[in-house]
Amino acid sequence: MQKRIFIINGEPHSGKDMFVSCFKCITHEPTIQVSMIDKIKQVAKTLGWNEIKDLKSRKFLSDLKDITDEYNNYSMNYIEEKIVKFLNQKNPNKYMFIHARSPYDIEYLKNKYNNIQSILIVRDKDTVDEVIYDNHADKDIYDYTYDYELINPGDSIKKYNEIIMNFYESIKEDEKEDK
Repeated sequence: MQKRIFIINGEPHSGKDMFVSCFKCITHEPTIQVSMIDKIKQVAKTLGWNEIKDLKSRKFLSDLKDITDEYNNYSMNYIEEKIVKFLNQKNPNKYMFIHARSPYDIEYLKNKYNNIQSILIVRDKDTVDEVIYDNHADKDIYDYTYDYELINPGDSIKKYNEIIMNFYESIKEDEKEDK
């Protein structure tokens, strides 16, 4: 079984978590999902974060990630441990989705590990209000060229599921060609 890793990114509320949830349901493929800020959220809770992602807390999480990255590369070390475990252990998971915002983090992972691909989820502009973000993690997502760009129609889960199924069929085709 060939294991596949995808880095997933998109603006807040673009449907990244929904994408992975629908992917699991539609494909019935064993899939895991991790985020560059999983551990940052734990630290933030210790510091009093209420787990609500408003603009102020989004900046807090972004700044906290920057501080810990500068100190000891906390988020990347966590993700690399997860990747190594995923690739090396006998486990039923075939797909791994990594939530990452920073173009630097995405490029680093793609260069270090073979066959990682990136996905940008874009929400149909007619279905969401425009927000101006005050942290670089949310501002910089378009400063990267992704392998896949998928549009979340936002107003129809059926349409989104069709987009996800088309994505799945395209990666299955890629897997056949790689054999």
